[in-house]
Amino acid sequence: MEKIAQQLAELLIGAVPTFLIVLLLSFYLRAVFFGPLKKVLAERHARTGGAKEAAAHSVAAAEKKTSEYTTALEQSRAEVYRQREADRQKSLAARAEQVTKSRAAAEARIGQARTELEAEVVAARELLKTESGVLAESIVRTVLR
Repeated sequence: MEKIAQQLAELLIGAVPTFLIVLLLSFYLRAVFFGPLKKVLAERHARTGGAKEAAAHSVAAAEKKTSEYTTALEQSRAEVYRQREADRQKSLAARAEQVTKSRAAAEARIGQARTELEAEVVAARELLKTESGVLAESIVRTVLR
């Protein structure tokens, strides 16, 4: 057992320089290789994160503009529809006014025609009265002869 302990002690003493070399190599690699590599990776992550953030802001701005354009388009459409409706109402009012004027003119012509017709009826009655008297005299003369 003593021999085994002695061999273990020699092995450990022989391994100490290897352990120290590995330990120094580990510190060296951390300082020279892994440190700058971590810095580069952190900077790369920050840049890509910044680019992602900028892209997210761009997407949000585009969505905002899209919603603004959509709102403006809807308002424009509503204004066009209101204008069309106002024009339609004006057109309907103008047509109604034209119909009213035409109706009034037609009623005036009808009234004038009735007046003329009544005058003609009165004149025809007067003519009939006059001619009936002449005709009656003519019949009486013919009968008496």
